[in-house]
Amino acid sequence: MNPHPRHRAGFTLTEVMVAIGVIGIALTAILPVIPAGMSHVNAASESARALDVLEAVRADIDASLQSGAATSTRYGIPLDGSAAATELRITETGGLADAGQPARFRVDSRLSRGAPDRIQAVQWHLRASWPPDAPAGKEQGSAELTGARAP
Repeated sequence: MNPHPRHRAGFTLTEVMVAIGVIGIALTAILPVIPAGMSHVNAASESARALDVLEAVRADIDASLQSGAATSTRYGIPLDGSAAATELRITETGGLADAGQPARFRVDSRLSRGAPDRIQAVQWHLRASWPPDAPAGKEQGSAELTGARAP
């Protein structure tokens, strides 16, 4: 019996070192891309939250218009179209931020209505931006919703 068989199972040290080198080169190429990808994921998540808030404001306007109210029930937006714009500060949960609560979004709403003697749709434009205290043009992001509702 031969004490040194010709066919051994396993990898040589050279093969293992080459594999580690290939993995290292691949990781070097991939690692710088991960933070940028996470940034895009966070921005998309924030945009989705903002659109949810805008949809809640739109639903409040729509329900209040349907009931004939002068202001929206949940957010207090004037529905007669007389106000040029209404600024809301919205919390993480979608409610109005009080003085002691931190706001997550600033929502600007503009409604316009035709002349009182004509039946015209109420047009609305909603814009959410974050962070809420950022000056115009310096926000991290924003989302908009525009539409109209016939009376």
